[in-house]
Amino acid sequence: MMKTKIALLIGLLSFSLSVFAAPKYYITADIVRGGAGAQGPMCVANTIFFPGEQIVWRAIVYELESQQALSQEEVKKRGLRVSIALDNGANLNMRHGLHPPDPKAPKRDLFWSVSMPIAATTPVGTIRWSMTATDGNGNTGVFSPIGQDA
Repeated sequence: MMKTKIALLIGLLSFSLSVFAAPKYYITADIVRGGAGAQGPMCVANTIFFPGEQIVWRAIVYELESQQALSQEEVKKRGLRVSIALDNGANLNMRHGLHPPDPKAPKRDLFWSVSMPIAATTPVGTIRWSMTATDGNGNTGVFSPIGQDA
């Protein structure tokens, strides 16, 4: 009985420490203008978007310890998910894959991405957002754009 209580206590302590552990991942991210309704150059890092355009978020997730970008195999093995939280309460789930999707393209990049159209009735302004990577074990990494909360 005493061994069971000690094992339970150790298990709870281990869980408690893991909840407060440092992040396991870090994220590099940018936003670019998509093709739909584009009023300027596409696929170039941007911070100003207009009604009717499309915002595209792109990201690469790295393991903090090794500082290596995660491969498709590692993403699948770890059960990694990446999502964006917008200041209006909406959440966008990103997909991981090669871009452009055409296998005959001269250069393809592996990253997370998701797009969102800006409604024609939306006023021009700043969209506040943050990005979170979470694996199947609850390990995380968070990205927030520099200066958006200034």
